[in-house]
Amino acid sequence: MLSVAVLMGTYNGEKYIEEQMCSIVKQSRKADEVLICDDCSSDSTVDIIKKFINKHRLKNWTLIENKVNKGFAENFISGISKISADIVFFSDQDDIWHMDKIKIMTDVMKKNNAEAVLCRQKYIDSNGDRKKVFLAQPGIEDFFSSWHFRGKRCVSFEEQVCNNRSTGMALAVRRDAALVCSKWIGEYQISHDLIIGMYAASHNKMYYINESLVKRRIHDNNTSAPQITVYDRIKNMEKMIRGIEGRVKLQLICLADFWWLGECDKKELNKSVRDYSNIIRYIEEREILKLFYLLIKSNGMVNKKIICLSLLYALMEK
Repeated sequence: MLSVAVLMGTYNGEKYIEEQMCSIVKQSRKADEVLICDDCSSDSTVDIIKKFINKHRLKNWTLIENKVNKGFAENFISGISKISADIVFFSDQDDIWHMDKIKIMTDVMKKNNAEAVLCRQKYIDSNGDRKKVFLAQPGIEDFFSSWHFRGKRCVSFEEQVCNNRSTGMALAVRRDAALVCSKWIGEYQISHDLIIGMYAASHNKMYYINESLVKRRIHDNNTSAPQITVYDRIKNMEKMIRGIEGRVKLQLICLADFWWLGECDKKELNKSVRDYSNIIRYIEEREILKLFYLLIKSNGMVNKKIICLSLLYALMEK
């Protein structure tokens, strides 16, 4: 039987942390270990965690209080190195898990010999009420969810590069794979979930479950607040450009270090890097026709939504 750990990073999360911990305790398949790494919170987060652990007599729960603020990358590397379980579930401090999240995702991991598994997620607001999303990022339950497949499927490397289907709070990964990815996280200061998704998909061992098993809370203090409407994305074009630059950085890492990739994948990655670099330039120069051409001619590793939003922005700013 595969052992399971939950790794949670916390920082000034006093408002929602207890509700999230309750959803972990109530799992139908209990975690074998839970490790919480607090990154120098200045509010009552640590006290709430300690009281919760004592109240529920959680002997397999451990709280580590960092002496200095490490930031997300170092906090992750430090945490993953201290876990001994076979499978690691990442947890934010402000979400709510479905009671069967661990069970369902662990079963998929075991039956398919997967390296990483991602579930669908819902958005909720600060009060826990559902936020309706008409057109969302892949992995979010939205208006079109009922049109998609049901059950699970393997995510191709091309799809992962295009859609970044590996949001951390909806992700489970084999510890061995997470340890391999730690070197890139530390060296390049990149998000752990994105490189893990790339790594697993490059081996054809990334699986996606089209079932909402976690509620992602959207509030003013999110560490990584998603842009859930077209207006949100267009009005903050600088953030979208930073996101595109992040995609280029991630793809260059794959080209440099994923020696096992086939020549076809390498060729398409190179094209994707070139096209994303051009998108940034075309946005800045308001090159509408060139963006439209990219929309038609770009390969499957380039996210068409990004080109459409860039095109819409250029049209509005022209």
